[in-house]
Amino acid sequence: RSTPLYSSAASDVYKRQVFEVINDLADLSQVSDFFSAAGVEEQIGDEVSSITIFAPTNTAMEALDITALQEFAQLVQLSDILQFHIVPGDFYLSQLSDGTGLTTLKGESLMVQIGDQSTIRIQDSLVTQADITAANGVIHIIDTVLIPGTIKTEISTQTPTLEEPLEHPLGT
Repeated sequence: RSTPLYSSAASDVYKRQVFEVINDLADLSQVSDFFSAAGVEEQIGDEVSSITIFAPTNTAMEALDITALQEFAQLVQLSDILQFHIVPGDFYLSQLSDGTGLTTLKGESLMVQIGDQSTIRIQDSLVTQADITAANGVIHIIDTVLIPGTIKTEISTQTPTLEEPLEHPLGT
């Protein structure tokens, strides 16, 4: 008597943690490496029983330019950016509606947008694969890296300007 492949694979997924599932998905290898390097799984620990992760694809990770990454590194720790992709609790797409705000582990809000043909965006990121279930949460694959509003603000305020104000006006 043999068991169908699908049901055994599905039951294995339900026993595995979200970070183990992400680690095994080839298109999420870069974000998996970043989660590991930043120690995000350890930081979350047992504080949160279940999580929803919006995981950017390798293509999304590669689309971030190096200059932006260097600016991020100067402003915040990598784990802060990664935790912006994590929401406490299980949120399946069927539970989300247009305009829903989800609060991340960093306390910032992610806005859900549902468009034509039922396209779902988190901030400006398109959800390309949804509802990948694990023992302690759910994973949604997205097509861009989410950047917290506070980091965007920090970058824009630290952009050098061409004209510096004169501290001592001429002729005084």
